[in-house]
Amino acid sequence: MIGWIISFAALAGGFLFMRLARKYSVAVSILFGAIFWFGAHFLFDTRAEFKYTVRAYPEIYFLIDKSASCTPDPAVLDELISQAGGGHVYYFANTISRETNSLNPQFTVLFDAVRTLLNTIPPNSRIVIVSDFLDNASLSPAPKSGLIYPVITPQPGGELALYRADMEDYYQSGEPVKIPLHIYSKSPQIVTVSVLDNGKPALKQTFPVKAGMNILKLPLAFHTEGFRTVTVSVNGSGGDTNNYSVTRIVNILPSYYKILVVCGRPSPEYAAIKRFLEQIRWVSPEFHVMISKSDTYTLDNLAAYQGILLMDLSDYQLKNTAALAAYKNKIFYQPGLKRFDEIPAIFAALSLSGLKPKQSETKFSYNNQDLVVKTSFERDNPLFDTTPNIRVFLGWDSWKWDFITLSMGINMGVYADFWRNQLNFIIGGKNTGGVPDKLNYFSGEKNPSGKTLPGIYLVSADSMKYPISVQDNPAETAMLPPDTLAAKEFNTNAVEMTSIDNVPAFLSTIRGADQIERTDTVLIAFRDNFWIFLVFLSTILAFWIVRDMEEIKR
Repeated sequence: MIGWIISFAALAGGFLFMRLARKYSVAVSILFGAIFWFGAHFLFDTRAEFKYTVRAYPEIYFLIDKSASCTPDPAVLDELISQAGGGHVYYFANTISRETNSLNPQFTVLFDAVRTLLNTIPPNSRIVIVSDFLDNASLSPAPKSGLIYPVITPQPGGELALYRADMEDYYQSGEPVKIPLHIYSKSPQIVTVSVLDNGKPALKQTFPVKAGMNILKLPLAFHTEGFRTVTVSVNGSGGDTNNYSVTRIVNILPSYYKILVVCGRPSPEYAAIKRFLEQIRWVSPEFHVMISKSDTYTLDNLAAYQGILLMDLSDYQLKNTAALAAYKNKIFYQPGLKRFDEIPAIFAALSLSGLKPKQSETKFSYNNQDLVVKTSFERDNPLFDTTPNIRVFLGWDSWKWDFITLSMGINMGVYADFWRNQLNFIIGGKNTGGVPDKLNYFSGEKNPSGKTLPGIYLVSADSMKYPISVQDNPAETAMLPPDTLAAKEFNTNAVEMTSIDNVPAFLSTIRGADQIERTDTVLIAFRDNFWIFLVFLSTILAFWIVRDMEEIKR
């Protein structure tokens, strides 16, 4: 509003100045005032919003599956988009996009893509989903709406497939585990599951399976520490062979690790790391958090812990800091947003010096991703080691990297990747120091090797090498038939379209017989609008021309 008030005041002032004080014509005076009118709008970034009502048939938006598992009929797809008028076409695989070249077909986030589109399109718009409805990566369930029209892509599916093998990246040496296997079978049969450990047979076991998706529990135990290449494959009783065996790198660690965690105050950062550590079953964390300003903690009997994590502490809260200098295992220190005058004793005990105080936000690169944290000290990379057994992270508010997944209790994403790496440093176990325990990636994902094609690659870190696996996602290559039940989760009116002859009647049903009334909005931002800027320049040019013509006549 202030932009409009000042702009009209500037218009009036400019007009009166040129008309009364300088005795120019009305035309010159108006142009001069208009220059100030435009200038005020640009200065105050004025925005004008205009609303109007129209009656029309509802808009149709297409959401088309570009994941590897989906193979729609191109003729039917082209006819659908053409008869609907085109224009409103979105694609999805690992995310939703108007373009296809940025999508990774190794994932299907159908449910999340639909929810995103529903939140961005006008009310009463129709969404046509063309997919096999085999979602494998969404964080939320399918939204239901009478305005969603599922179109199922016809595909027969194979006889037998290993859809998923839920192997973790780390296991404890000697601990029996049961690995969930998701196996699809077209008919009831007996299947044989084979496991290779570093290329050698480790297990062969038979299971009865029913028609459809089966979840089996595969019993395994790893007795040799270090990195192992584990391959799981499935064969059917009729000779059917799964062509997409699952290969994973796993890191076999020694027994449970006891970690001391001391934090200066409750905070979202502390809550996130506490929740994260409690979900790592091979770690036994002992937490101490200061609730009141008078609370303190005395460092004692530190030899009982395989690692120490210190967070957001002031000197007065931590007693016997000299014990840190004598501690032989790993220490991870996160000062939070403390000032230097609050933590000189801790800095001295951890051999920290030369840091310049500066409250700011810092961007740094980690595992090929740019991350932002708050810091109290100036340093290009806030994550660094002061000695072989002391690591410092100057960053704070790392929980914001993955707020949604953390709030849902899901241990995934860049936050988990980062803190698993720091956890490996803290425990200082065999084959773990400095090595991220995210060892398995799908094709197209960013990974430390920089490779995108399937294979096993060696990665160098801290003067040592470790393997990672890059593989196609078996959920996308398993050749499953469409999930009709998942399609009907959106709307029971799901259809399978096999011919372009069905397109006109389908679109007619979607649009309905009557037009609907909707309100459209036009937003004009003076500072960002090229055409308004062009008119502004034209006004200046016209002012100089008209004024000069009057000067000549005088």
